[in-house]
Amino acid sequence: MNPACALLGVCALALLPVATGCQSTQATSAEREAEGSQLLNSEKRLKVKKENPDIKVLDTAMLTDDSGTAVIVEVENTSDEVQANVPVLIDVRDAKGKTVFSNDTPGLEPALVAIPVIESGETFDWINNQVLPTGKPASVKVKVGFGDEDVPQTIPEIKVGKPKLKTDPVTGVEAVGTVTNDSPVLQEFLTIFAVARKGDEIVAAGRAVLKRLQPNGERDGTYHVFFVGDPEGADITATAPPSVLEKEIG
Repeated sequence: MNPACALLGVCALALLPVATGCQSTQATSAEREAEGSQLLNSEKRLKVKKENPDIKVLDTAMLTDDSGTAVIVEVENTSDEVQANVPVLIDVRDAKGKTVFSNDTPGLEPALVAIPVIESGETFDWINNQVLPTGKPASVKVKVGFGDEDVPQTIPEIKVGKPKLKTDPVTGVEAVGTVTNDSPVLQEFLTIFAVARKGDEIVAAGRAVLKRLQPNGERDGTYHVFFVGDPEGADITATAPPSVLEKEIG
């Protein structure tokens, strides 16, 4: 993987160089719009004043190709508790250290500013594939904050089928698979995070968003992930943390 800094103790901070994707896998504008269709309930700017000592940043990567720029943050929940809606603040900088992008803009999709759910001992690859730098990105700084205090004891189980690569002459390479909601909780705006690795190196990453996924395994959903970078010949993993943790009362 690209050179990385994983800090111990109370600081979850990393500063990494850029990795450049070998091949453009252009996502359609419709796909991008679908990913950005869900807005935050709060219109406040994302801030992380105190970093979360229980969420350890293991590694960070940044990929750029003709389809855009993506930041990948690999984290581990070292606590004994499930954590939800854990904020992730990224500060993308150019070679001179000037900020060229941050995901602190009000109104972003929740999964672009936070980890939906991370269970105790779990390692998770969080992705923001909608990085729009105003200059040439060279490094990224990451801060992980504290999530919700009130998390249900039972977390909805979402099963993600193995992704298969397909090539479309227009949209490029995509990973396609199924996802099943075995819980009784309807999932809305469920995000699938997909990372492609060759050995320890992240070579591609992308996301997909399902508007609704029926409960109790009633009907599988199909996800289509478009990548930044080149996933060909790589080992692809896809995960989907639940977006809704419990049924609404009433």
